[in-house]
Amino acid sequence: MTTDALDDDTAAPVRRPASAGLIDGDTLALPRRADRAAQAAASPARPTARPAASAPDDTPRHAATTRLRLPNGTIVSVDRTIVLGRNPRAARIPLDPPPAFITLSSPSREVSASHLAIEAAGESIVVTDLHSANGSTMLLPNGTSRALVAGDSAVVPVGTILILGDGNAVTVLGAARAEPVAVGEIGSTA
Repeated sequence: MTTDALDDDTAAPVRRPASAGLIDGDTLALPRRADRAAQAAASPARPTARPAASAPDDTPRHAATTRLRLPNGTIVSVDRTIVLGRNPRAARIPLDPPPAFITLSSPSREVSASHLAIEAAGESIVVTDLHSANGSTMLLPNGTSRALVAGDSAVVPVGTILILGDGNAVTVLGAARAEPVAVGEIGSTA
């Protein structure tokens, strides 16, 4: 078919020329992660407008992350994906870094085994129903509520309360500047 046969409302397919990295003109092939790392190590460093900040491992670290208050009152940082559920399990496709699994009590089994995922996306918090049987309810700071069911995702503001069932409520808290912690002090009992 030629473009002469197309009317003004029909877009003609565009074929890109096959070039480095393109398989068929439309599909981009990227090297494997290990290959990219080797290429980056072998290539000369690019000049940058400002020097890259890097801290040695023995210096105190500060982190500002959004936090959650769990049903038992524990506060956790959303520094990676968090999976909440009665008996949460890893997804079939592994994540890097792996998610944190938080087990919630659910004597009536209102909370699914892997019920809800919570993750930071830039400055936002995204909650995703993991195809739970009963869904979740989001109580937003403005007083409205919204159901989250079977695979739904939503960006939630600070102050949102997530109700999963069996009295399990998780509150999205704002970011807090963590106290400086020297590497090696985390979890030490000395």
